[in-house]
Amino acid sequence: MTRIGLVACSKTKLSTPAPAYLLYSKSPKFTQCFLVAKRDCDKVFILSGKHGALTPEEILKPYDLYLSDMPPEYIEQWAAKVWGQIAESHVSYYSYLPSGYRLPLEKYISFDFVLSGTFFQTAKTLGKTKGNLLGCQGIMAWCLEFIYKKRLVSITEIERQFNERGYPTATTSAQLSRLTRHPLLICKGNYVRYRYL
Repeated sequence: MTRIGLVACSKTKLSTPAPAYLLYSKSPKFTQCFLVAKRDCDKVFILSGKHGALTPEEILKPYDLYLSDMPPEYIEQWAAKVWGQIAESHVSYYSYLPSGYRLPLEKYISFDFVLSGTFFQTAKTLGKTKGNLLGCQGIMAWCLEFIYKKRLVSITEIERQFNERGYPTATTSAQLSRLTRHPLLICKGNYVRYRYL
C-alpha cells in the first residue's frame, strides 16, 4: 500500500521564490518533519494554509498566511480543498502535522500513523543543532536575497560583498563554493543568477 506523508508548511520562509520544500527550509521544525516523511513515505505533500496540498517541487513565491491564524470557516474549506487534492484509494496516510493542521483533516482522513507529542519540539531542537536543508540562515540568506534582487551577479561582485561585510577569506571561499552548487542558483562562468525568477 502506498504511504502518503503530510507535512505542514511554516511561517518562516525564504524571501525569494523557490520550490515548496526549499521555501519553508528556514524552519528547523519543517525541515526535520519533511526529511522524516521523505524517509518513511512513498509520496509527500506539503500542506500550505494558502495553497492547500503542494508537491515538494512546486514553485511558490513567499506569502504571509498561516492556517492557525484563520477563522474556523476558512479552515473547514481548506480541509475540504486539501482532501480533494490528495484523495486516493488504497493508500495509507501518515501525519507529520501539528494538531492545528491534522484535526480539521480527520473529518476526511483516517490516519494510519500520527507523529505527535514531543517530536515537534525535538525537531525544532535538531534543526537548530544539525542545520536545515540549505543552511539558509545568516550568510547564505543575505547572499540569496542579494542575487535575487540583482537578477545576474558576478562572482567577483559577491566576493566583494563578503569582503565589505568583513568575513574572513576562508568563510568567503567556503560560501562561494556553496553558491556554485546551490539548488536555487544557476552558475555559468563568472556569473550567478537566481533559478526561479
